[in-house]
Amino acid sequence: MPETFDMAEEYRFLVVEDSPTMRQLVTSSLRRLKNTHVTEASNGVDALKKLSESKFHMLIVDINMPLMDGLKLLSIVRKDA
Repeated sequence: MPETFDMAEEYRFLVVEDSPTMRQLVTSSLRRLKNTHVTEASNGVDALKKLSESKFHMLIVDINMPLMDGLKLLSIVRKDA
């Protein structure tokens, strides 16, 4: 059975993007949605730190970033229950 979502719940997004312009574009678009909380990370290492502090419903991740690319980040996240 598919999971249902409570419309009163706040949905938490983590946007991981090294380009400040693209990160701002994505986050401002998400913030226009009701019941959303958007957290920003500038690279994969920053994202891992924020993931250790909070839980998120969805990650929006750039593939090509310095320090840790998006594919490596997602690989680490998928291994952690």
